[in-house]
Amino acid sequence: MDYRVVRGLAKVLMNYAEFEPRRSDSNELRSKIFLRVAKHWPIMRRKGAPNDLDRQTILDAIAGEVGLSSLQVEDELYADLPQQQRLIRFAAVCNPEAIIARYNMELARGLLYWAERLVIEIEDSHQDVVRYIKLCRLMHTITRRERGYRIELDGPVSLFRGTRRYGLKMAVFSTRAGTLSILADGIRHR
Repeated sequence: MDYRVVRGLAKVLMNYAEFEPRRSDSNELRSKIFLRVAKHWPIMRRKGAPNDLDRQTILDAIAGEVGLSSLQVEDELYADLPQQQRLIRFAAVCNPEAIIARYNMELARGLLYWAERLVIEIEDSHQDVVRYIKLCRLMHTITRRERGYRIELDGPVSLFRGTRRYGLKMAVFSTRAGTLSILADGIRHR
């Protein structure tokens, strides 16, 4: 298996996923534990002497206050963080062809991080495209042609610094511009 492809497909699928936190008050639970630990610092990993406070003693004390077991407190401590959230459903049910098409579009967008230039040829109204170009603060040249316009955007590789940030702006522009015909170094993307 090519794990780069698997990770890319997983990222595309994550865009359609809806999650919910397992517990909504995990932040309050963490605050209680951290405040208790701060009062009795330093906390030992294991009890060395009878008066030492250890991790388990703190967890047991907080568990008694909130009505959970110490194992549940430990499990719910970071339940509100994104990596601990529960998958509920996929927002839009997509067929495999749509997922592959989205994956391919993301690959093409990734090329824009390293593009020298991007050429857009428009046969009809160009105002929306120019508005998005200006919104993304991209350097461009517009040439009027017999039928429409040719817009050439300087790519991040043509710059000397800030190439990653500029490449991100080009990728954002390509998403907002929608169904334009975009030529990126000979690669056609629709």
